[in-house]
Amino acid sequence: LVNILYPDKGADWGVDDGFGYFPGNTYPNGVVERHNYIAYYLHEGLWHGGLIDGAVRSLSYAYVYTGEAKYGRAGAILLDRIADFYPDFNWYQWRTFRGDGYKGKVLDIVWENGFAQTLARAYDAFFPIYGDPEVIEYLSAKSELYGQENPKDSAMAIRKNVEEGILYEIFNASKDGRIAGNFGMTQLS
Repeated sequence: LVNILYPDKGADWGVDDGFGYFPGNTYPNGVVERHNYIAYYLHEGLWHGGLIDGAVRSLSYAYVYTGEAKYGRAGAILLDRIADFYPDFNWYQWRTFRGDGYKGKVLDIVWENGFAQTLARAYDAFFPIYGDPEVIEYLSAKSELYGQENPKDSAMAIRKNVEEGILYEIFNASKDGRIAGNFGMTQLS
């Protein structure tokens, strides 16, 4: 990534590779100034009440309340894709305001509780649709295309992907402190 809009300011000016733009300032307390434009957009625009969180929630409610397969299919496919990446998320690598081991997955350690509950409820909501031939056909084709270990060629294989990539991950993160919060929050997750 290179700044081409304002060449007089330098090639790195305003450039954020996902881990922040560093303007070159250090505060008196030793903290290096960093602007997390991309990470903030991902956090607020996609995950924390954003597009992905909203889509998972809306599709699961729509499927449960209407029973229409179009909502279940879209939601099941989205949830499966989240399961492919969720284990590798580590919110801590983008934090700038804390110097301790404050953890999290997609969101910070406390807000992750609410998102984890959304994902777990969505898994329950979409459980029946994982056996849908269109869902299986789509996900197995994508699995083959991207060379994924799980072939996703059956309802059981797709459920296993979501269980291992989301549910077990939530459970383990709750046990080891990557997800925590006020009393009751982690227990709900």
